[in-house]
Amino acid sequence: MKRNVAVAYIRIGKLEQNHILSSHMTQVEQIYKYCLENNIVLKEIYNDVGESTGGDSKTFYKMMFETLQDKNIDYLIVMSRDRLTRKHSEYVSLSEQLKTHEKSILDVKEMITK
Repeated sequence: MKRNVAVAYIRIGKLEQNHILSSHMTQVEQIYKYCLENNIVLKEIYNDVGESTGGDSKTFYKMMFETLQDKNIDYLIVMSRDRLTRKHSEYVSLSEQLKTHEKSILDVKEMITK
């Protein structure tokens, strides 16, 4: 049975990008808004600032996946797929992994445009 509990992941690229704070705040605001509108309890937000989608340096990305082992978590929420990974095959693989544990990825940007 779904409990509507989620964790969110926010990633912002290179630190020297313009408007880094506004990008971060936009992701946070949109994720909170989505959760409120859909009666989802947001347990935790993981932030990787200055990280690219490639490589193994995404500290909070790893922590987020550890938290997703919790049976009380139903969803991983991201602002958009590219905040999680830019590789479609990697996204599909992550999505399938989560499905085997009865969890799913919610892409806020995709849900808004539907």
